[in-house]
Amino acid sequence: MSPRLCALAQSLALGLALSAGACARAGAAGALHARDDASSPPEVTTRSLLSLGDIGGAQGVLSVSPNGRLVAFQIQKADFGADTYRSDWYVSPIVRDARPLWVGSGGDLILAAAPFGRLNGARADIRPQWAPDGQWVAYLRRDGDQVQVWRSSVDGRLQEQLTHNAANVVDFIWQPDSRAIYFRVGRSREAMARQDHDEGERGYLLDDRFMPIDSTKPLWLPCGQNLWNVPAVPSQRCVPRIWVVEFGSRAREANPAEIRAYQHLTAPQRPAGAAGSALVRYVTWNRAHTEAAWLATVSSEDKGSTAPLVLFVDGHRCPAASCTGRLQAVWWHGTSVVFLRLEGWAHSVPAVYSWGLGRDAPVLIYRQDSTLSSCDIAAGDRLVCLQETPTDPRKIVSIHLPDGRIDTVFDPNPGFARFRLGRVEKLEVTDGLGNQAFGHLVFPPDFRTGCRYPLVIVQYRSRGFLRGGVGDEYPIYPLAASGFLVYSADSPEDLRLTAHYDTSNLQGLAALAQKEIGPTGYRMRSALRALDAAIDRLQRRGIVDASEIGITGLSAGAEALYFALIHSTRFAAAATSGSPSPDSYSLEVNDAVRGIFESYWDAKTRTEAIHTGDAVLSLAHNITRVNTPLLFQVSDHELISFLPDYVALHDAGKPVEAYVFPDEHHVKSHPL
Repeated sequence: MSPRLCALAQSLALGLALSAGACARAGAAGALHARDDASSPPEVTTRSLLSLGDIGGAQGVLSVSPNGRLVAFQIQKADFGADTYRSDWYVSPIVRDARPLWVGSGGDLILAAAPFGRLNGARADIRPQWAPDGQWVAYLRRDGDQVQVWRSSVDGRLQEQLTHNAANVVDFIWQPDSRAIYFRVGRSREAMARQDHDEGERGYLLDDRFMPIDSTKPLWLPCGQNLWNVPAVPSQRCVPRIWVVEFGSRAREANPAEIRAYQHLTAPQRPAGAAGSALVRYVTWNRAHTEAAWLATVSSEDKGSTAPLVLFVDGHRCPAASCTGRLQAVWWHGTSVVFLRLEGWAHSVPAVYSWGLGRDAPVLIYRQDSTLSSCDIAAGDRLVCLQETPTDPRKIVSIHLPDGRIDTVFDPNPGFARFRLGRVEKLEVTDGLGNQAFGHLVFPPDFRTGCRYPLVIVQYRSRGFLRGGVGDEYPIYPLAASGFLVYSADSPEDLRLTAHYDTSNLQGLAALAQKEIGPTGYRMRSALRALDAAIDRLQRRGIVDASEIGITGLSAGAEALYFALIHSTRFAAAATSGSPSPDSYSLEVNDAVRGIFESYWDAKTRTEAIHTGDAVLSLAHNITRVNTPLLFQVSDHELISFLPDYVALHDAGKPVEAYVFPDEHHVKSHPL
């Protein structure tokens, strides 16, 4: 690897300044001068990004009190000394510039679950549940290897543990009188540890419990999980148990009547007016629980996650065009309903509407290039949401429904406004295959007109605050401060395709994978075409140095990166963080997972792809076509899935280097 390309590859991972021509040197010099000048706003660093407080985990979550006047939420923040994230619970009045009240610690970090007992590595979103009387907030909390239910009083005077079960709590729900909770548990922690130990002394039986691309030990399938209708191996079979704890008494297993009450409280309620063939995706009831509003499909062909939905209120279909499409949620507001819809280019803009029976068309309340999530109706004719913009980290806002006025309820990072950011520009492109895509171009703060800059591509979602792409591995604003143009790409989606397949079962998932990833590599071809369209536009504008383009990616972004390295010569350096090699499927023993892999990476597909040069994601089988310097940043749990490609590149003398990070999963969860 040449020193010049090595420097670029290292910069992709570390955010270091690159000496790549007069413009980049001038930009870096300007950034250094600004940092030396105490009166100048500071540049964003990786540490300042990691020091942000996050409302919730990967996606964010909040909960509005029964009277609509308070909101409960968790703040997660990096603890560099312990190399983890700490969390705390808060309750805040829903007023402008509120001062939240600390009501208790969130305990140890909980990571999001993944299929078959794996861990994704992303920080989990723990949803707080208000007691029906509004005096308490309850939530799951992990301490060591235990996950139990805790509660906090809204005045912050008391935080207490409610459950002390031998098994971890999976979920819970309040009884309507607020005097007890039902909770559901799986296997005893001690029993699982004892079985692991005893079997380990004899040697583990190699069966479907193993997922070698994630762990060298058998995994425990979550109790009662029947993912994709795949039966569990005999040793994994488990029936969850329902318990009840009445405050002031010891917890006990629920009796049959209590189990029925729990099932009634947790069962999804299908409105009587919904068509029998419709897939109902979201239901909400008015305060009297006499009328329902829901979102549902109207075509029997629509079974997938992106199927267009239609708004129904009390059995009546809203006739307006804005009541159909990428609808996300609906809430009652008096005698009307409020709903959230994604619209605009590539469905990238959230819009809030209000509609009541008897009106021809909904009224538009809010539309802004941002993200809105975890919304709920609050007192005072307001919708409370988590909001992010490309330049603003997640915060709590209230939208005044009569006029659309937006107030900030709580911003956990008010100091972020002091940082000097470069200009952010949204680019809208197509992939040439009929799909829309977009991205955000972030300029260096000292950008100079007339100069061409090195470009770094970060993948594969660009919705909300521009932190570091999926997985937060490639810090966008620090790279820009180092003299790069950074293109944060949101990959195109074929919504017609993903609307058709029911991925809740293994057959639908495999069929969709065959269409998206199979012999034609449709999904990756689409992503590369969208990137090419954006790069071509930037080159025509004369702001990008065509010889200095780097590409990064995790997960689906890594798949797009592999495809680009095989089918394109325009990238000068690449850094990838996590996606299995097509050849790693042969290392799988779990029949369900193997079936998914084989549906699009079978031996026949690989052989045909090798001879035709068509789309296969194996760098090893396309070794002569891969010449871009490549940096692997691998979690130890996924190391085995990278080895076929890494070893082949290394043995062929290709410019490749890999680092393995301990105690990490698909998404890395240690701040350091």
